[in-house]
Amino acid sequence: MKLQIATEYLIIVSFALMVLIPYILYLYSASLQYQEQNSLTIASESVKKIGEACDWVYLQGEPTKLTLKILIPKNVENITFLNKTIVWKVRTSAGVSDVYYNCLANVTGYLPNREGEYLVSVEALKGGVNISVASS
Repeated sequence: MKLQIATEYLIIVSFALMVLIPYILYLYSASLQYQEQNSLTIASESVKKIGEACDWVYLQGEPTKLTLKILIPKNVENITFLNKTIVWKVRTSAGVSDVYYNCLANVTGYLPNREGEYLVSVEALKGGVNISVASS
């Protein structure tokens, strides 16, 4: 009798695990996709915010300076400024995605690729715009 109860209990637990494990794996996969999409969205919004600020200070002319608060997500591998383009390389499960913004002026400067919230200084210079981390 005890063996039959133990066997039935084992069958019930096995069936429950067969149902739960795929569901847990699906939730884990969906969570990873959400995190990646969230990182890409944050990167895209931050690049757009910096790019629009670059355009604005460039149109206002020298010595216009603007300070922004931006968020850099954890999956950012590289941040570069190529002539009139701001490029962030963001790592995803599918590879590296480029998030970019084409500005009106030549853009120079440096931003760290470490995750976090930064105060960014966008300053109009003669012939372009400089972007840097603002001192707090």
